[in-house]
Amino acid sequence: MEAIILYDLTGKIWHIIYGASEIPQGIPCVKADIPEGAQIERIDLTDPENPHPVFRHLPETDYGKMKTQLRDLENELSNVQAQLTAHSKKNQVLEEELLNTQLALTELYEGMEV
Repeated sequence: MEAIILYDLTGKIWHIIYGASEIPQGIPCVKADIPEGAQIERIDLTDPENPHPVFRHLPETDYGKMKTQLRDLENELSNVQAQLTAHSKKNQVLEEELLNTQLALTELYEGMEV
């Protein structure tokens, strides 16, 4: 998520404005894209001409773990459904072949009656 981060001369963050595009004049700030699951810790002022945010990645929450598991299970379910569809089509072909064989045997049997 894109944000404008206002900070002081020590790199301490004082305010974060999300979704803004206008950069304030006269106030130290930097525009940054905040990655999902990350938190801005401070602004690195090692190079005063190129300040950049330092992120801390938060541990995955139970919700995040469940979301990942759900996505994995949905993918697995899709694969199993595709396999079942393929097997169903094969079974349909085999059933048709069995029916044709049964009809052919019936014709042969009926032709043998004298």
